[in-house]
Order: sequence, then structure tokens, then C-alpha cells
Amino acid sequence: MLALIFGIGSAVGSDASASAGPPLLHMLLVGDSLAVGLSRPLTAELARQEVELTTLAKVGTSAGYWESKIVEQCGLRRFSTIIVSLGTNDCKDAASESCREFDERVGVMVLAAAVNRGRIIFLVPSWLPSEWVTRIREAVYSIDGIAVEAPTVVQLEGDGIHPTQAGYGVWAKDIVNSLSNMSQ
Repeated sequence: MLALIFGIGSAVGSDASASAGPPLLHMLLVGDSLAVGLSRPLTAELARQEVELTTLAKVGTSAGYWESKIVEQCGLRRFSTIIVSLGTNDCKDAASESCREFDERVGVMVLAAAVNRGRIIFLVPSWLPSEWVTRIREAVYSIDGIAVEAPTVVQLEGDGIHPTQAGYGVWAKDIVNSLSNMSQ
């Protein structure tokens, strides 16, 4: 059943409670400071579904930093889903090289996921300034990517960008629900 919930293969080992082995699915979370904060609650939410999550996250990074790392990780292991939390640092300055190249870098990530035979989704934190959110959406949709909109009601820290611990918990639950809904 777990395999069907997350849209991978058939229901081999469908009785998840009888499974004493490793998780059926393995996901990869990559990204900037939002991924750093999301890692712990998302790992916990996915573990309840017997899904293993590997997180590669670093504060202040952009799509240019992660492009080659995703390609490298896809060469090392098969991931059922790659979850990308990027764009915050790329899109805060529309005139920057990072912002201008965002679409291209997103395209490379999508190709890496396709070669890995998994899917890739991009998290869109809807509480960010609207011009940033629009830019992230445009990049993802220009390559027929899948965007998962974050809930608009998330408790934020004083900077207006980073959720509180409780906010990250809400976002993690929303991501798992969105992944489940995509597979139905």
C-alpha cells in the first residue's frame, strides 16, 4: 500500500506493518535554509509512512549550488522522489545571475530525476514575497514540473521568511498529504 500511496511501482510488500526490513521508499530533500528547518519534521512525518528521507541542506545556497549535487546523488542511489526547496536565495534579486539562470538549473534537476526514474517536486513557500513565489512557479511550470504550494497559514519567525518549529511541522504534514494526494 505504501508504494501505491507515493506512486512508485506496484504494491510489493503491501502489508507495511509486516515489513521488518528497510523502508520501501527513499526520498531526497535538498535546499537552502528552508530545507534545513524542514528536515527534522519532514523526516518524522515520512518515517510514519515507512519512508526514509536523506537531507542535503545548507543555509544561503541557490539552485546553482544544488544542480550538480542532485545529479551526483541520483548517480549514487535511486530516489522515489526528490523534494527541492530552492528559489528563496535565487529570486530575491530579479537582476541577479542566479535568478536569470534559475529556469535552466531547475531543468537540469528535472532531467537528473528523470534519469533516476523518480519524480521531482518543488516546494513553493507561498508566504514569501509574491514576486519570488511567481518566479519559482514560472521556473517549475516552464519545464512541466510539479510544484507543491505550502500552506499560506504557517507561523513565521520575525524575518517573515523562515517558519517557526510549529510552522515547519505544519508544512511537513502538508507536504506528506500533498504527496499522498498526487498518487491517488
